[in-house]
Parts: sequence; structure tokens; C-alpha cells
Amino acid sequence: MKKGFGWFLLITNSMFLLATLAMIVLTVSQDHQQMTESLLTFAIALLVHALFFFIGFFLIKKKKEIPVVPYTKEFHFSLQGIIPYTHYRHAILSLMLLRPLYLFFIVGACLLVILYALHQIEIAWVAGLVITVVISPVLALIKIKKMYTASAILNQSVLYDITNESIHIKGSHVDSNIKWPHYVKIHEVKHFFFLYPNPQTATLISKAFFTPSQLMEFKRFLRSLPIEKKLTEND
Repeated sequence: MKKGFGWFLLITNSMFLLATLAMIVLTVSQDHQQMTESLLTFAIALLVHALFFFIGFFLIKKKKEIPVVPYTKEFHFSLQGIIPYTHYRHAILSLMLLRPLYLFFIVGACLLVILYALHQIEIAWVAGLVITVVISPVLALIKIKKMYTASAILNQSVLYDITNESIHIKGSHVDSNIKWPHYVKIHEVKHFFFLYPNPQTATLISKAFFTPSQLMEFKRFLRSLPIEKKLTEND
């Protein structure tokens, strides 16, 4: 069902993209006022169809086989610490700004700037989208600060008891034990491991809590898990 819908989006929006590009070429021969109105309409249509084209592409994209590296050692790490706000802010903001929707807005802003430079649209259109692109990170920073302040884990000292079987997280306001088979995705960034029990939420473990040898051993173990993972190679 998902792949069928993906193919539908891919094929239909490919046709619309070609038709829109053709109309843009034909519009250049019109007088200035008509060309201005038409180019703006076609530019918006081009962005919308491009967005749905890429959505379709990702829906039909074949999932890669998950690499699994055998791991037979037994380990037990007891880690403790407080996640620094600056590290958390940098990690979450980076993930937010790499979302397709925000990249879509950036491309739209660049396109409008080009049209303005060619004297095809008014400055108000450019200013509106550019302001949206600039304000989004500011609003994200405010949200990140609230999330960090309200969290029962992030802004206090927490004990992480990690074994081959599970992760036990214990703090003054949290006490949870999650077995590794419950995780569906792992994503490593500069300062953290994001461990996802579901696509919407993640357990964060700061890499600063590990010694260099522990960090190396932990990443070897993560590579043995048969789940989606994105890990760096510098170990």
C-alpha cells in the first residue's frame, strides 16, 4: 500500500514537474506584469510538486539490509552524569534543521530571492519566506530550552546501567529499564547516542559519560543489534 502510493506520487508529480517547467519556459515570452504573476504561481507549484516527488521517492525506496557484526562479549557499564544544555541544544537543533520541510523552506527562499533579483516578484514575497526561515530556528531554540528544563532526565544527574540485556536509567524522577529488542533505531551524533524505542521518542546517552575504551566497546555492541542504525566509523 505504501509503495503503491509512493509510485503514484512519483509518477504524477514527475509529469506535473515537467509540465510546470515547460510553462515557465513559455511564460518568459509574456509581458512583464503577466510574467511576474505567472512565474510566482509556477514557482510555488514547482516547489509543491518537488516536495511530493521526494515524498514518493522515499516511500518506494528499498530499505537496505541491516548490517550486523557478531558480538559475544559480556559487558556492564555504570555511567552517571548530567547532560549539558549546550550539547543537547546543538544536537536537537541540528536534527530539526535537517528535516525535509525546513530544507523545503530554504529552497523556496532561495528561489524567491532569484526571482526578486530578476525583478520578477515584489520584495514582500521574499521577505515573508526569509523571515519564516529565520524565525523557525528561534522558535526551535525556545522549544528546546523548555524541553530541557521540563525533562526528568536531561537536567539532573542520572545513573545509566548498561548491559548486553538492557539499559536501566535511574534518577530522582525516573526509573526505567528497557531491553534492547524494544529499540527500533539508533542514531549517533557528535555528543550523543539517540536510542529510539519508537519513531517519536528517544533515549539519549551522552558520549561524555563513557571512557574511550567503554565507548569503543559500546559501539561494537550496537553494531551487533539487528535494528536500523547510523553510527560513525571512528572507533
